[in-house]
Parts: sequence; structure tokens; C-alpha cells
Amino acid sequence: MKPARGWIRFAGVMGLATALGACSGSDPAPKCTLIASVPLSVDLAPGLLKQVETMSVELCRDGECEVKTVSLDPTRVATPWSAMIFVSPLTAQPVQASVRMTTTSGDSPPPARLTLIPEATHPNGPHCGTDYVARIRVAEDGTATQA
Repeated sequence: MKPARGWIRFAGVMGLATALGACSGSDPAPKCTLIASVPLSVDLAPGLLKQVETMSVELCRDGECEVKTVSLDPTRVATPWSAMIFVSPLTAQPVQASVRMTTTSGDSPPPARLTLIPEATHPNGPHCGTDYVARIRVAEDGTATQA
């Protein structure tokens, strides 16, 4: 009888080890979700929020440019503001950016220009590919920097 009991324990331990191994993430084909990064976002200083009516961001790469314009809500409060601007993917290649604003008084200050160097991110982990993102911070004086 003792040999059978030992065999049952061995089989139980092996079954538990197999089950734990299946849950350990050793799956050769990890699952990737549709989670993605926001390619470009813009942060405006609180002082600009009361003044800016529309903002356009132009990105140029490989001789082609893309422009996205957003209208800001005039009822917004003076807190830091951030918005997703582009949904077109970025690459590791630097891009030229211009930020243009129209104020509530109708003025259009000179555009802020900068070179963005996108950063690699892995929203699903490194096994699911690389997204590239950039963030622009616009100061109260209208100058723009990469955040």
C-alpha cells in the first residue's frame, strides 16, 4: 500500500508543478493587447489657457508635413492642460515641429519651432513592439520645448 500512496503524492506534486508552470508566463507566444501610446501630446502653461483660442501643431518629416488644429474650451480653468494631438505614428527619426496659437484677442504670436526626438516606449511590454512618443511643453511666453 505504501508504494501506491507515494506514487499518488508524486503524481500530485508533478500535476501542481505543471499547472504552475503553465501560469508562469513561459508561454512562447505572449499575448499583445491593442493598448497604444499617444504619439504626440502638448502641455500648455496655465497662463496660456486664458489666452489661447486655437492651437495648431505641424510635424514635418521626410519632406512631408502634417498639421493638427485644436480649439480650446473658453470655459476651461487655469490649470495645466495637456492634449493628444496626433494619432499618426512617430518613428525614432527626429521631426521638426511648429506650434502656432491664436489668442482670444485674435493675435497670432510667432510660431514656436523645435526639433523633437521621439522616445521609445513599450505599452504592452518589449515583446509586443515599440511605439515612439514625444511631448511638447509650451511656456507662458510661448516658447516650446520637448518635455
